[in-house]
Amino acid sequence: MAGDVVPRDRARHGCPLALFYDDVHRTNGRLAGILGAALHRELLEPSASGYDRFVRGEVQWSLGMRVEGGEIGMGGIGGSSGWYAAGPDYAMSYVTRGLADHSRADAVADAVESALSA
Repeated sequence: MAGDVVPRDRARHGCPLALFYDDVHRTNGRLAGILGAALHRELLEPSASGYDRFVRGEVQWSLGMRVEGGEIGMGGIGGSSGWYAAGPDYAMSYVTRGLADHSRADAVADAVESALSA
């Protein structure tokens, strides 16, 4: 991806997770090659939707990831998360050792999207 915030050769911390989400949406990506075209399409499309008692809200899930408003990803307990955002075309991961909500990851994502739109 042009303009990577973290160079691809720095595979530590959250970088492999961001690289996964950078690849997950690509029809010619590594994951698509492993899964095949039909299963890859299913991976990107909602397969279940409704009220999620853990998230405490309406959600759409693909085959293991949350799909929402042009984004596909997964948030974890403690504030870590990773996703691909189609609109601004970027992948990001935020990995923390602490237990918190997602407000810090949201702030970083807002800053990234602001920088990408400048």
